[in-house]
Amino acid sequence: MSDTTQTPRQSFYERAISFLAGLPWWAIIIGIAGVAITYGILSSALYIEAIRFLTDDPHLITHDKTAVSFRLEDGDIVTGMLVDETDQAVSVRTEDGTIVSVQMDEIKQELMREPAVCAINNLRGCNEGIFLTLKATLLSFALSLILGLVFGLMRISKNPVLFAISTIYVEVIRGVPLLVILLYAGFVISPWIRDTFGIALTDIQEAVIGLAFGYGAYEAEVFRAGIESIHKGQMEAARSLGMNYFQAMRHIVLPQAIRVILPPLGNDFIAMLKDSALISVLALPDLLQQGRLFVSRTFRAFEGYNSVAILYLIMTLFLSAMTRVIEKRSKLPESR
Repeated sequence: MSDTTQTPRQSFYERAISFLAGLPWWAIIIGIAGVAITYGILSSALYIEAIRFLTDDPHLITHDKTAVSFRLEDGDIVTGMLVDETDQAVSVRTEDGTIVSVQMDEIKQELMREPAVCAINNLRGCNEGIFLTLKATLLSFALSLILGLVFGLMRISKNPVLFAISTIYVEVIRGVPLLVILLYAGFVISPWIRDTFGIALTDIQEAVIGLAFGYGAYEAEVFRAGIESIHKGQMEAARSLGMNYFQAMRHIVLPQAIRVILPPLGNDFIAMLKDSALISVLALPDLLQQGRLFVSRTFRAFEGYNSVAILYLIMTLFLSAMTRVIEKRSKLPESR
C-alpha cells in the first residue's frame, strides 16, 4: 500500500504573488502606470465630466418624452419634442419653445422618432458619443462582411464578367482613401439617391454605406484568400457526393475558411472601430466629434482628447482580447 501525499492548496495571496513573479518587468511597469493613470482619471473632475459627455451621460431611467423630426411636403423640416399626436395632426415643441401643429397629410417623411434621453434601460435614446461610434461600427462591419463575401466569391469565379467586376471594385476602392469614400457617400451618392429615387438617407446611413463600401474591398480579399487556402480536394469530394457548387461552398468550404480568416477579420473590425472616427466629417456626433465639442466648450484640450483616446483604447483592447478568445476556441486541434 503506497502512501500518497496531497499537495496543499495555495491561498489567493500566494497565487497572486506567484502570478506577479512570472510577469516580465515591462508588464509590471505598464500595470503600475495603468493603475496610476486610472486613479488620476477617476479622481479628476475634469476627466469625469469629459467621459460623461463622451458617453452621452446615460441616466438610470428614462421618461415618456419623445424626440421627433418630420419632413413636410414643402421641404421644411420640423424637429422637436412630441407634445400631442392624433390621427389628424401632431404637435411638436421646437427648440425655441414654440409649439407647432402639423397636419398628417402635410408630412412627407418621418425622419426620427425616439426617446429624447439616453438611459441605461433604454439604449435606443443613446445616439451620441461612444454609442454612435459602436452603432456605426457594428452596422458597417456587418454590411462589409456581406459585401466581402459576395465579391470574394466573385473573385474566385470562372465567369470573366463577375471576376472583372469584383477585381475593379477591389482595386479601385483599395486605392481610394476611406475619408474620400465617406465624403463621396455623404455628398455625392446620397444627394443622387434623393434626387433620383426620392429617398432621403440619414447621416448615419451615409456613414454606414461609406464605411462598409470601403472595407468591403478588404474583406473580399480576406474571403478570397481564406477560400483558396482550403484544398481543392474538399470541393471535389463534395461535388462527388452530389452537392452543387453553392451547397459545397456553404457546407464544406466556407466553414473551414471561416476558421482561417477569423484573425484578419478581427483585425479589420478593430481597424474599422478606429476608422469610424472619420464619420465626424459628416457632422455626426460620434466619439471624436463629441470630444471636439467638449474641447470647444471648455477649452480643455488635454483632458478632452485624452478621454477620447482612452475610450478608444479600452474598446480596442477589449475587442483584441475577445478576438483572441474566439480564435482560440475555434482553432482546430493539432494533429499528431
